[in-house]
Amino acid sequence: MGRAHVIGRTEKVKQLRDLLKETQIVYISSFFYSGKTMLLNQLAQSQNGPVLFFSAGQDDWPAFVRAAKEHPDALLIVDDLQYLSLSEKQGRSAAAITEKQSGSAGNVVDSKDMNTAAGAAEERSGCAWNMRDRQDADNCFFPENRSRAGGQTQRRSDTDTITLRAFLATLPRKQRIVMAGRGKSPMELRALIMTGAAEILDKDFVMFTEEETEQLFLEYGVELIPQDIAWLVEVTWGTPFVLQAIARKKEKCPERSVQAIVPEVFDNIEKLLISDILPAFSEEEKELLFKLSPFDSFEDEMARDVTGLFNAPGLIRGINERSYLIFQQSRDGYRFVPIVQRALFKEMKNLYPGEFIDGLYERAARYYEQNGLISRAIYFYKELKNIQKIRELLLEDTYMRPADGDSVELREAYAMLPEEMIKASPELMKGMCMIESLLGRPEESERWYREISQFIKNTPSEDPRRQAAWEAAAYLDIALPHRGTENILRCLNNYAGLCDSGQYRNRDRGFNTAGNSVSFLNGGKDFSHWVPLGQKITGIVGPPLEKALGSVGKGVCDILTGECDLESSLNGDYRDPLEKVTAGLSRVPGDLEVRCAGIGIQSRILMAEGEADEGIRLMNSLMEDLPLNAPVRLRENLRVHRMTLQLMKGETREPLNWLEMEAPDETRDLIVLDRYKQLLKLRLYIITAQWEKTRLLTIKFANYCNQYNRPYMRIKLHLLQAIIDRRTGTGSWKQEMETAVSMARRFSLVRVIADEGIGVLDMLREMELPDAPWEKSVLRLTRLHAANYPTYMRSAVSRPAFTGREQEVYALLVAGYKNAQIASILALSERTVKHYATKVYQKLGVRTRAEAISRAAELGDVSR
Repeated sequence: MGRAHVIGRTEKVKQLRDLLKETQIVYISSFFYSGKTMLLNQLAQSQNGPVLFFSAGQDDWPAFVRAAKEHPDALLIVDDLQYLSLSEKQGRSAAAITEKQSGSAGNVVDSKDMNTAAGAAEERSGCAWNMRDRQDADNCFFPENRSRAGGQTQRRSDTDTITLRAFLATLPRKQRIVMAGRGKSPMELRALIMTGAAEILDKDFVMFTEEETEQLFLEYGVELIPQDIAWLVEVTWGTPFVLQAIARKKEKCPERSVQAIVPEVFDNIEKLLISDILPAFSEEEKELLFKLSPFDSFEDEMARDVTGLFNAPGLIRGINERSYLIFQQSRDGYRFVPIVQRALFKEMKNLYPGEFIDGLYERAARYYEQNGLISRAIYFYKELKNIQKIRELLLEDTYMRPADGDSVELREAYAMLPEEMIKASPELMKGMCMIESLLGRPEESERWYREISQFIKNTPSEDPRRQAAWEAAAYLDIALPHRGTENILRCLNNYAGLCDSGQYRNRDRGFNTAGNSVSFLNGGKDFSHWVPLGQKITGIVGPPLEKALGSVGKGVCDILTGECDLESSLNGDYRDPLEKVTAGLSRVPGDLEVRCAGIGIQSRILMAEGEADEGIRLMNSLMEDLPLNAPVRLRENLRVHRMTLQLMKGETREPLNWLEMEAPDETRDLIVLDRYKQLLKLRLYIITAQWEKTRLLTIKFANYCNQYNRPYMRIKLHLLQAIIDRRTGTGSWKQEMETAVSMARRFSLVRVIADEGIGVLDMLREMELPDAPWEKSVLRLTRLHAANYPTYMRSAVSRPAFTGREQEVYALLVAGYKNAQIASILALSERTVKHYATKVYQKLGVRTRAEAISRAAELGDVSR
């Protein structure tokens, strides 16, 4: 096997050295196999003075303590601190740690070509160099009784040991110590942290960046495209050891994609987790971990119910403090690290019979069912293939929450039911009808609507299912997203009449009547044609809403009229719309989705008043308060709305990360509930000048707007298309703007244009709009919005976005240095420098060094 390549972590080492000037004790807390040892080795190598290196999994603690006293000027480095803490708790010296934790440099484990991963020795052998074996590491001391024979560390037991707490308390004031371990906050350090004597660096400090990942692969002769690099960092969390294992496999099999290699590497890591990490936990902790492994997330009470361990919450907290197997995501909620969960679950299936696992699923399903988390309960009943229970819960879901975003997530559960079973239930047919519409398949949705109509005709009047079918049809007449708002008032009055006569019993169940642009319910029906009615809306819509929606009807009407006033205001005074929305929210305290729609409108009002920061804070508060069982896509859409507010302020970091990692794929069918995501994605494509990608997305979005009758979204699309045409110099931006202005004027909509501010202001000016009240208001409010948010829609590509390493190569290149000189200065190979130079040329849009220097002069980076 070839030598493991190493990249210098110069910047991280510098940060550590700078931190040690201010702090006596530094503790690096990170994952197993995360490159802590590699970083410590490079820190030791960088020191001019003496260094004393101690590995708690291999070396003798008393010998280290004696050596530290003999060398008070030495930098102390303690690796694998978790083993030292374990030995102290059990009254043993670190030297008595099980032989399982030993290893030697250069050893390998299993046929998968992985470096040995037993304790710190693994990391030194696979990801770095063994300082003891390096000729240039003369300043590094090791405990005298540390010796190797046959590749194994020989340890002597010594129970006469000083505790870590006592040792740290007696450190000379000038002596510095850097420690690393898997615990998040060791007990011995907490008091020192509070006094400022110690500093903790978490996992993010150790993990590789995209640039370091790229450099690592280049050392193996592997050049990756940026998308693959970003994907690797995402799925591996930037873990150096894992990335190196992937790079080595890629070097051996260059024809294989990294996507194909990653599962094999993960499989080996999972085996090492079981063989090398799990033994450090008690039998009771291991039992808990195994029993929770089928669940990616869990809460204290759920863990107690499912595992049968009364002390489960305490065990979970202990594991969380001492390791990175799980993360705490709320006060009593936790989540497994994905690779840990997979490893534990595979091992559990080897240790326990299938009936045992089924019992865990059964208890989890019952727990979620009892707590109203129907979609989660259905997931585990799916694993049990309990069709009858799935049917029961789907019926409950369509009754309790017929229109929320989770219905899309439940489509796999519907697919498990025989079609004849669905056809026998009006509620299930209603669910299928809604799901197909939300998935952008209106023809299939209408097929299920016809099935309901046929069911009504064929079912005797005395059969209670006929009444349920009437109710389902009445609900769908209003709620189906693809039907838009055609005949909506007639349908609403008809529905209200059924409620008023007592024929319809299912009131207060999931209606959206408050949505032009900010609406997160029912696929966001568009009520733009109601806006010109002004104050008449209350009299026309209010009565049927109250009858149809019962207690929340009046609140929904207030929110609806408040949003209409926001959209149509000519003077930019939004106090009245805000009062209406606030009053409406006070009347719907228990309706989560109407509340989210109302608060979304409030945030838009704040944005229109130049207070986008307050709007963002409002959205953050709303998202923090969402209950655990909130619909998944509701939560996602709230975040998308917040990112849209961030774009207004020119803040692009989170939105661009979202674009790279999470945005929906526009090449697939457009899911109606993802419409806000697709609109945000289009804005980001414009900002990053990805013009080819805008074409497919605008076509898909236009089809959705036309098919589902969404004039508000269509106006937005025309405005964004005008920006695209203007910036690319293709097409007719003026025609797009004229269409958008004409549609907005017809519906008395002002903010739909004004909210685009600086993006459309110049085009509005050049159009020479008529000197009429509506046009003057649009121009004035757009100008004001542009002044409030001057960096909105600003191009993110006007200047090349170099990575740190690219910037270094660029600076030296335009300063006149040759590749060989740059390689020497940056301690890189010439091949690596050539790679970065090519990327610099690409980002500058040039082909030669001379052109690069000329372009740098244009940017003001060099003098001509």
